[in-house]
Amino acid sequence: MEDAIRAAQQIAQAGKTPSVGLIKAKLPKGYPLPKIIGALKVWQDHPEITDSSPNKPVTLAAVEDDLDKRIQQHIATAVALLNQDIAELRHEIEKLKQNS
Repeated sequence: MEDAIRAAQQIAQAGKTPSVGLIKAKLPKGYPLPKIIGALKVWQDHPEITDSSPNKPVTLAAVEDDLDKRIQQHIATAVALLNQDIAELRHEIEKLKQNS
């Protein structure tokens, strides 16, 4: 998939918006379409990633780790909001019980 990400980067550096078709055209025949689609999604989430730093090569594992961290942050935020809603609902239920 790194080849497809690299192709997306090259397309973007040429001033074009990477697409499945443009990426596929830069890759060898028979390159799996699901990998192209996955690479495009990774590039869309991290368009700032470039090949310009040879000392710090971007690996798929590093990108996946970053995505995992983002997902965990979103989940933690959602859970906190849900817990707050539950607490508010419990408070409302107690008020209703006291008023009846």
